[in-house]
Amino acid sequence: MNKKLAYAAAVLFLSFLASVLGCAPTTHHDKNYIIGREKSTNIGDPMISSKEMTLMSGGCLTPNVHRYTPDSFQEDLIYTGRSGSTIHMSYREYKQDFARPAFFQELRYDLSESQVIVFKRFTITVLEATNQFIRFRVDSDYSRSN
Repeated sequence: MNKKLAYAAAVLFLSFLASVLGCAPTTHHDKNYIIGREKSTNIGDPMISSKEMTLMSGGCLTPNVHRYTPDSFQEDLIYTGRSGSTIHMSYREYKQDFARPAFFQELRYDLSESQVIVFKRFTITVLEATNQFIRFRVDSDYSRSN
């Protein structure tokens, strides 16, 4: 029993030491919006960009080198313009910082039907849209880590 306890203590200590030295993986969530806050962006720029990743350092000897792990994921919603009352957007997903061709969609929403649009986990209120920019508010994103 003492061997098991000593082994568990050693594993716990090494995990702690690795995290203190920056050698352990770290989970990171980054997004370019705040729920409920008005935002505007120009055509071609991401309206929404959300990235969830686990970063692995290059090791204790090279702590400033980071690699994306297989669970790293990013999604972008890009405003591409307006035609009449219809706005156009592109949605892109990235896995390990690479675009996934199968996860690229062109989207169209008719604002004469509603100023509120829903796509995937996002609910967005469009406040103004021109062929130069869009002004909007992200009302919810149903994310696990806000």
